[in-house]
Amino acid sequence: MFLQLIKGRYFYCIAQEQQEKYLIVRGERGKILDSRGRILSMDRNVYSLFADPSRIKDKEA
Repeated sequence: MFLQLIKGRYFYCIAQEQQEKYLIVRGERGKILDSRGRILSMDRNVYSLFADPSRIKDKEA
């Protein structure tokens, strides 16, 4: 609480400079089944994370 109340704006600005967030949400498609009802193809969630080394100021942090 101390940091948030006393230096809240300071830490907010630092945090804004250190992060970017992209979120892409697409509609879910149905499963593709064979004639026996076995799944041939389906959607799967995939998560990825990327950090651009040229934008990292404190490499030891």
